[in-house]
Amino acid sequence: SIWANRAKDQAIVAQQALHENARLQALLHDQLKTIATVQRALARTPNLCDFACVAPWRMATLGTTGRHEAKAKLLQHEYDKLETEWIRHGLHDFEARHADADAREHYVRCKDDGLWVHFKECQVWHVDATVLANAVWSMFSQQLPSQPDNFRAADVEVDDNVAYFQYTAHVTSSALPPIDGRVLVGRYIEADRVVFVTRSILDDAVFPSNPARFLQNQCSW
Repeated sequence: SIWANRAKDQAIVAQQALHENARLQALLHDQLKTIATVQRALARTPNLCDFACVAPWRMATLGTTGRHEAKAKLLQHEYDKLETEWIRHGLHDFEARHADADAREHYVRCKDDGLWVHFKECQVWHVDATVLANAVWSMFSQQLPSQPDNFRAADVEVDDNVAYFQYTAHVTSSALPPIDGRVLVGRYIEADRVVFVTRSILDDAVFPSNPARFLQNQCSW
């Protein structure tokens, strides 16, 4: 009957409303959790004195001496994690499929008092691998072009397979403070591939960061 159909429609609408309400509550809860994590991260000041027994390079720290050795150890440490990260993010599956389509995944995770943004991107380039690897290395090892309103790089240090530079970046249309970055880049030439590893330096006695700015903390392969 018409009343039965109306009752059925109302029940469906009510069920949909319940699902939407639950979804919105979950979204609000996640946003509040993220905001709380950001607030804790901004309020927290790391104390390196708590880690006096740990080698400085393990804390991504560079002093005024032994810089070359510290850079090499830190990059090797990150390079040794490559296969684990490769498996953890399922990159072997993408490689095995010989996929022509790109794969991208971006997500945010809250860990301890930090907010971590993860980027996983797989792209197929129909170009000689050596040519592409040389182009990527030239981007890291040469002075990066500055964009005064958004990005400025300076103090580039380059060895045969290691580059180190600092930069300041501005978040467009945002009230957030600028981002200070010190990035260490390593190039590893293997028999069938070239691997690039990057790791942020969190404390540098030669190139100190500005405490009024955000400090960039990244690693990538």
